[in-house]
Amino acid sequence: MVFLVTFFLILSLSFQSHAFVIGEYIATLKAQPNIGSETVTQAMRLDPVEILEDGLWCLVSLPRQHNYKGYIQKSNLIDWQHPKGKSYVVQTKVLSLYDKPGGNFVLSLPFASLVTVLEETKDYYLVATYQGDLYAKKSDLYCIENKPVKANDLIETAKEYLGVPYLWGGVGPSGFDCSGFVWAVVASYGYYLPRDAGPQYYYEKFTPVEQNRLLPGDLVFFSTYKEGPSHVGIYIGNNQFINSASSTGVTIASLKTTYYKTRYLGARRMPFVYQ
Repeated sequence: MVFLVTFFLILSLSFQSHAFVIGEYIATLKAQPNIGSETVTQAMRLDPVEILEDGLWCLVSLPRQHNYKGYIQKSNLIDWQHPKGKSYVVQTKVLSLYDKPGGNFVLSLPFASLVTVLEETKDYYLVATYQGDLYAKKSDLYCIENKPVKANDLIETAKEYLGVPYLWGGVGPSGFDCSGFVWAVVASYGYYLPRDAGPQYYYEKFTPVEQNRLLPGDLVFFSTYKEGPSHVGIYIGNNQFINSASSTGVTIASLKTTYYKTRYLGARRMPFVYQ
């Protein structure tokens, strides 16, 4: 539990220190400062960013993705920061925000977005945005409270995205790459993993697990298009895992197939997931 508390204290403090957020519903970050460059990741509306190099294209880092870096057009950033308040994450595919409870639609946020809650009514939260304080249905948000996550809940959330296509650099909800899928599903419960499969595999807070001791909710890793950890999924039991594969999008696959059996690298257990 000490790890969980420390983990969130660091993140919450870093969010409050950044004065810019993503202004687009989903913004694409590039490897180089031009539109034709390779996509490295995506970020959601209201995601805090730190500007490392300013200009028409800014080099930024994303605190929620362990300071993952990429270039983004300055026009996609808003000069605004999250106020003090309780942090929540979006658990529905799309969160609609209204000018009053049951009122007019104003703004939308994608799955796994971060919001700051200021007040609550019976059925709604008042959340802070760069377009003013707006209302969200309580059932669509999850409070970040350092609490453990049940493996089955994590898996059921992942299954909601079965059939979503693969997208290089995607964190959803309309397209995921493999590590972006894992990142977003876990982020929807308030825990932020490293962005890519390699750093997820080597993350010092995770525990290595032998294949014959796998439990639902463990992360399984493979060496696919390059040497070392290059693909990741979430184990769901019975030698099956859910993943976003380049050929199928989000699907359930078997560890017993020749392709994955011969490329299996290892597994990691997240300390905040329980059975």
